[in-house]
Amino acid sequence: MKKSHVLVLILAAAGIRLAPALWTGMPYSTDAWPLISNVEVLLEHSPVSLSSDLFGGYNNFWPGSQIFGTMLSELTSLSPRTSLAIGVPLSSSFAVVIFYAIAEKLTENTKIAFLSALLMAVAFPLVHFRASVTKETFSVALFMFLLLLYLKGGKKSLLLSVPVSVALVASHHFTSLIALTVLGVASALFVLKGFLGSGDVRAARFAVPAVLGSSFTVYYLSFAHEAAFFLPSLPHWVSAGGYLLVGLAAALYLSSGKRRSVTALIALLIGVYGVAVAATQVHLAQGAPVLTPDLLFYSSFLLLAPPAGVAGYWKLQENGNSVFSLAWIVSISAIILYALFGGSQGAFPVGGYVMAYRGLYFFVPPLCLFLGAGLMKIYRSERSLSKPLAVGLLGAFVVAGLSAYYVSLTESGRMLGYQALNTKGEFEASEWVSDRNLEGIAGDQKALYLLTLYRGENVNLRKGYEYLWGRTEKQPKVLYIHDQMYRHGYLLGLYGRKLPEKWGERTREMNLTYYNDYVKVFKRSSE
Repeated sequence: MKKSHVLVLILAAAGIRLAPALWTGMPYSTDAWPLISNVEVLLEHSPVSLSSDLFGGYNNFWPGSQIFGTMLSELTSLSPRTSLAIGVPLSSSFAVVIFYAIAEKLTENTKIAFLSALLMAVAFPLVHFRASVTKETFSVALFMFLLLLYLKGGKKSLLLSVPVSVALVASHHFTSLIALTVLGVASALFVLKGFLGSGDVRAARFAVPAVLGSSFTVYYLSFAHEAAFFLPSLPHWVSAGGYLLVGLAAALYLSSGKRRSVTALIALLIGVYGVAVAATQVHLAQGAPVLTPDLLFYSSFLLLAPPAGVAGYWKLQENGNSVFSLAWIVSISAIILYALFGGSQGAFPVGGYVMAYRGLYFFVPPLCLFLGAGLMKIYRSERSLSKPLAVGLLGAFVVAGLSAYYVSLTESGRMLGYQALNTKGEFEASEWVSDRNLEGIAGDQKALYLLTLYRGENVNLRKGYEYLWGRTEKQPKVLYIHDQMYRHGYLLGLYGRKLPEKWGERTREMNLTYYNDYVKVFKRSSE
């Protein structure tokens, strides 16, 4: 690892990921509010049991990010809100550096590793989510570190994997399951290749996955058994396992020779672009929105990647290090496909499409690995236009990633995660509402997270939506409206739902009791 590379990656990743918090002075993501609430409880009531009723009864079962925020707040004297707003995105920046070490291990080339990590630092939609204050964002550095320990092998790595596994399991459930899946598929692929005469069949290959699996089991049996409701039932495990077996078979097929990967490229291009176009016409999964065509542009980082990525796979095959990277991307792909098409609805408290888009964030890093190797292979080709083509593609990927990220922050499109951007005006409005102990509050998900999951006030999601649509004439006692609702709709779940053209007239029938530049609060006209 070159120190100059590490410095550039830290500065780039941290600067990009901290941009929303530095711009608004607020934590990025609505998911931040229950975590901040738990940190405040820890600061005020410690020592306190993590299963105490003082907590919300959900996030406290994965307390890693909240313990981190508490320690950071104590050490820096920053408020919990500020410590998490800065600390969590900053921690995810170090995941980029760890990924650099992983890429160097797999490619045996510092330039390819640096290029891959730089692409990961700017890749959209990954950069959008890794700027947010969530349990998953905090856990991703632990996830990367565990993969690195697996690749390094040896007794020291195995010993280190114990505390890292425990920390990962205690930080986020889905990330832990992703790690188990990637390491399990990789180990199985190594063993299968070994039986075919070209792989590693050492039992040590299963040591780190065994440590993680044991940590996961013990953790849920001893502490987080009340939160085990998120785990899928047996039929869902069987279905997901089927997708993983198909993925393992595909990985074994692809690892057998370069000629086969040409066929795979054609199938991959048809599949990726077919799904992308289909997503703009139909609901790919229950609860998933039909995507607007402009989202294809904002997803251009992902859509431009497959051809160069396959060239990168050829490069990794030349080095003899393609097995783990192939297992990595295939296992994540299998999870995403299961989430979309495998009857995953009901497997988790969230819908299948939520699982799919969360899986996408774990898909991007191995994609960047293939992409970096592919761009280097194109650059070093003896063909006359190869160098300008490689440089042009790199520029296109960087511009595509950063421009989509910029639009998600400034324009905050209806399906670009506009709810993640919190403002001081919204925070002040929630404080005003909470101080007055108002009852019968109706509002969308932004109001729910700020008022219910942070301040403990009851917010009804459906009442506001039904009233603004004109489906009921009964006014809510209190109606909380934020400015982004006028542009992007009423937030129910992960994206804004469209409201009728003249929905603002419904608010004029109520009494305006509070407003600032970002929020208006109305009361029922009869009160």
